[in-house]
Amino acid sequence: MRGAAVNPPWSFTTHAVERYIERHAPGLSLGEARKRLAELATLAVRGRERPFTQIIWTVGEDLIFVTIEENGQIRCLTVLGEAPRALEPQDEAVRAAQRAGDFRRQLRRAKERRRSARREVERVVAENGRLRACLGIAVRGLQALECLDVAAAALAQIENLGPQTPGTNK
Repeated sequence: MRGAAVNPPWSFTTHAVERYIERHAPGLSLGEARKRLAELATLAVRGRERPFTQIIWTVGEDLIFVTIEENGQIRCLTVLGEAPRALEPQDEAVRAAQRAGDFRRQLRRAKERRRSARREVERVVAENGRLRACLGIAVRGLQALECLDVAAAALAQIENLGPQTPGTNK
């Protein structure tokens, strides 16, 4: 992601401040240089990541911050002069490798989304199975109640007949 570095907050190692003084601001004290670096950090534009999770930030054409993200802040490890050619991928093979890496990351994210969706479908199917089983129990209960209603009606009919004595018809 490219853009001005406002958040997270920046911190600068003593090495980075010393390299800034040596390469860009001779004569500044460590405190003055640290304050100036903090101001310049607000103008920094995020570049590409290097191995070992280092991130390159540029301010203008001749100031480069080599950073890592640590404990919720951007920590500047060193300050370079003009951009070394190795930092700017001019070679098509390097760009193709970067695109391939991006593509692999996108594929991994899509695969994880598919797995997550599959797990959700399996959960819903299991939940529906339980609901189906509960409904089956309820239907069987209603059928049993209907049988009881029929039995109760038959019993009532028998009770209505009462005891019969020979020769009397009721």
